[in-house]
Amino acid sequence: MLDLSFLRLPESFNRWNRLYLSTMARISARRCDSIVAISESTRQDVIQLLGAPPEKVKTIYCGVDQQYRPIEDRNLLDRFRAEKGLPGALLALSGHPRASKERTATGGSIRPGTTTK
Repeated sequence: MLDLSFLRLPESFNRWNRLYLSTMARISARRCDSIVAISESTRQDVIQLLGAPPEKVKTIYCGVDQQYRPIEDRNLLDRFRAEKGLPGALLALSGHPRASKERTATGGSIRPGTTTK
């Protein structure tokens, strides 16, 4: 399970979508032998909100290949940014109501001199 945002933030979903997702998640949690959650937070949500037994829910974090690690060579990074016309820092937002600027900003760095409002 990626998340249970349809239960945590129901106002972000229309009624029918929320009903479908809630029903299918509950049925699936009851019927399956085990549940994979992508974070400890999601694992706790599955246990608390869907009533799944804790021993049935395992956390397996999403992995990223080594080729996507941060670039540590400052000269290489500066050249890449110059070639692509990129600023020194970026804050990417999805535009979805659940991914508000304030929520996103609390999880990462904000360029000095900028605000989140």
